[in-house]
Amino acid sequence: MKEKNIFFLIEHQSKVDYSMPYRLEEYRIEIIKSAIDIKKIKNKGYEIPEVIPIVIYTGKENWNAKLHLHSINDERFKSVNLQKYNLIDINKYEEETLIKSNYLIDKMFLIEKAESGEKAEEAIAKAMKTTKDENDKTRLIKLLKLTISGKIEESKLNELIEIKKGEDEVMEEAIEMIEADAIKRGLQKGLQKGLQKGLQEGIQKGIRTIISNMLQKGVTVDEIEELTGISKRKIEAIKKES
Repeated sequence: MKEKNIFFLIEHQSKVDYSMPYRLEEYRIEIIKSAIDIKKIKNKGYEIPEVIPIVIYTGKENWNAKLHLHSINDERFKSVNLQKYNLIDINKYEEETLIKSNYLIDKMFLIEKAESGEKAEEAIAKAMKTTKDENDKTRLIKLLKLTISGKIEESKLNELIEIKKGEDEVMEEAIEMIEADAIKRGLQKGLQKGLQKGLQEGIQKGIRTIISNMLQKGVTVDEIEELTGISKRKIEAIKKES
C-alpha cells in the first residue's frame, strides 16, 4: 500500500517451521531498511514504513510454531512490544468457500488441499470452471504447469485446463516467470518453497525441461548457472542430452 507506506510480507510454508518468528522479524527489518526515505528519516513527522507479516500455511500437520518472539528473561525488556505475525491455515477453509471465491489464490488453495491425484484432478476441474476472468485463468494455467505436474499426469493436466496455446508458448511464459523469480530469490530456493513435499521427481524433470529450453533460446551455460544456482556440470550434461 504505497500511499500509506505499508508492506505485506507473505511467507508460504508447506511444513511447520519453528524458526518462523525469528525469520519474519529478520525479513521485516530488511524491508524497512530498504524502504526508509533517507532524506526524510531525520524529520520529526516522518513515519517508519510498516510491515505486516503473514504466513500462509498449506501443510497437513497442525501449525504449533509460536506466533511471536518471546521476550528475554530480563526485567529490562518486560515492556518490549514484540510483533505477532498472522497465520492463514488453509485447512480451516471449507472447500465450498474456496470454490465460490473470486480470488485466484483461493483456487490454488483448493488444489493444495487435495490429498491425492484424483482429488487434485477434481479440484483443478472445479477451479477452472469457476475462474471466469481470462487473465486469472491464464495465470492459473501457468501456476499449475509449474507446481502440479508431479501429482498428476501431464496429459490429464492438459485435458483439465484445456490448453489452447502451443506447448512452446506456455513453456516460454513459464521460463520468463521463473527467470524473474530467480533474479530476486534464486530458482532453487523459490522451487523449494513453492512446491509441495513429495514432488521431487517432478521438480527434477521440470528443471531439466526448463534448462533445455533456456539453452535452445540462446541462454549461455554461465548465465543459467548464475540465475539458477545449478552446477555447470549438470547444465552441460543436460545440454548434451538435448
